[in-house]
Amino acid sequence: MEIAPGLYALPQIVKPITVNRDRSTIHPAAVETRQGLLLLDTTYPDEFEKLVDSLAEIGWRPADVTGIVLTHQDIDHAGATAAAVEHTGTTVYTHERCAPHVDGRLPRTKNVGNEPYPTTPVDVELVDREDS
Repeated sequence: MEIAPGLYALPQIVKPITVNRDRSTIHPAAVETRQGLLLLDTTYPDEFEKLVDSLAEIGWRPADVTGIVLTHQDIDHAGATAAAVEHTGTTVYTHERCAPHVDGRLPRTKNVGNEPYPTTPVDVELVDREDS
C-alpha cells in the first residue's frame, strides 16, 4: 500500500511465533529511488515469498531491489535478508553496531522468539553523525 508518493508499506501476515501464538502483521517498507527500489527491513526467513508477492502488488520485482536497509537485527526485520540477497544480489546496509550480529561475527543479542536465521554479509556499515 502506498503511504506517500514512492513510499510503500508491505504488510506481511506471518505465522505465529514463539512469543506470540497469534498471527502477526509486520511492516517492511519500500522506497522508490533513482537507482531502483530500497527495502527497509525484510521479514521472517521463511516468509520471503510473501515479500515478493507484496512487491508484485506495487509493480516491482526482486530484480528491481537495489538495496536493503536493516533497522535492527530482530528476526522479523532481518530474517529474510539472506533470501533477498540471494534473489537480488543487492547491497545490505545496517548500523555498525548491528552489523556483527547480522553477519555472524557476534551472536544476536535480541531475537524475537529466540529463533535463528541465516547470517548475511553487510556491505555498508552505517555510523552515527557521519559528515559529508
